[in-house]
Parts: sequence; C-alpha cells; structure tokens
Amino acid sequence: MEIKVAIHQPDFFPWCGFFNKYHNSDIFVINDYGQFPKNATDYTCRTKIIIEGKPAWINIPISHKYQGFRRYSEMEIINNWPWRRKICFTMQTYYAKHPYFNEIFSIIKELISVDETKVIDYNINILNTLIGILDISKPKIIFGSTLQLSDSVKTEMIIEVVKAVGGTTYLSGIGGREYQNEELFKSEGIKLEYNDYILPNYAQKGVDDFVYGLSIIDTLFNCGIEKTIAIIKNNGI
Repeated sequence: MEIKVAIHQPDFFPWCGFFNKYHNSDIFVINDYGQFPKNATDYTCRTKIIIEGKPAWINIPISHKYQGFRRYSEMEIINNWPWRRKICFTMQTYYAKHPYFNEIFSIIKELISVDETKVIDYNINILNTLIGILDISKPKIIFGSTLQLSDSVKTEMIIEVVKAVGGTTYLSGIGGREYQNEELFKSEGIKLEYNDYILPNYAQKGVDDFVYGLSIIDTLFNCGIEKTIAIIKNNGI
C-alpha cells in the first residue's frame, strides 16, 4: 500500500499550495527539528498579502538573541509591543472592501490574537483551525522531533524521516528539484513524487495583474471559504 509522506515547517498563514500538499498526503511530518535560518527569510514568521495594490510582508516578530543553532521548535515571539493589533488593523484597512471580509475577518482576527510565546505553537494553532474550516483531508500528523533522527542533511534526512514513519512515497514541493538527489530515493526504495500545484487565478481585488503565491488570507478575503476549498483541492473555482 502506498503511503505518501510530506514534510514541512509550520508556516505563518501559508499559501494555498501548502494546504494542497497537506490534503494530498497520508502522513504530514511537522519539521520542528530543522535549523531556523538566522536571516529570518523563512515563511515560518512571515507571509505576503496585498497592501496598497502591491504584495507586502506581514511578520511575526521573533527574537534573534541567541548564539549558534536554534531549531524551529525553539523560536520565540517578541510580545512586548502590539504587533497583533497592527496586523489586524492592516487587514481592516486593506481588505475591508473585499467581497468576503465580513465572513472571514473575525476568524483571522481571532487566530492572530492568540497569545503564544513560541512561533511553532502559534502557527500550529492557525493551521489546525484553518484545516478544520476548509474541510480538507486530514493526514496523520507527526512531529519530527518525536522521531529518532540522526544528523543527516538534505536528501538523506528526508529519506530517514520517510522511513521512520513507514512511508513509501515522499511528496515533495516543486522547489525540491533544485537540491534533492533523485537517484538516492530510487536506491533507498522510496518513490519521489512532486506536488505540482498550480494556483488558479481568482478575482483578486485591488491589483491590476494577478499576484501569485500570496497568503491564504488573500484567497479567503477574495473568494470565501467554499471557493477557497475548491482552489485548494484543485477542483477549479
């Protein structure tokens, strides 16, 4: 029996492609064990929405007061200023006239307002809530930190994780083509499959040309829950 395994860090309000990969997997491994990039370009703490007609970042402020290696599970939120209120105000300012603002804003506001100190706990709450609302398939969730993993990296680490959870197929994002050793998957008896998700263009208010890969926040405000479900499942809109 084929068992598809996906691996991903818990991103901050990720794009629809994240949820599509989640929907298509049998086991979803949360990468809470990997090293957080010190330059803070990771989607774990930021996502893009439309502000003044252009894509712009909104961020979870995180603490960089540490030396050396820090895992995703260890990253802490800076909570000494009202950044949650600022994000909510930004949503109201730039999305209030969108077709599904009244349906969606209370959900987003409640998720943003959650009081957590760890980034991973904050994001897991967002993901769990949205997955429930979006009615997509729920794979078995495993936190990578609960597995007995070695210090291997890249393709070797992926194969180790897939084997550790009893998987037969690794469901990779398309970005994996740039660094994965595809021959190594074959030699280890693991099928490699790319989740080639293409986000359909939806009616995106406030821009001249469609902006690809924005946060699911933008999709929800423009399309509502039912259409967003269809977009995620790749059933059209």
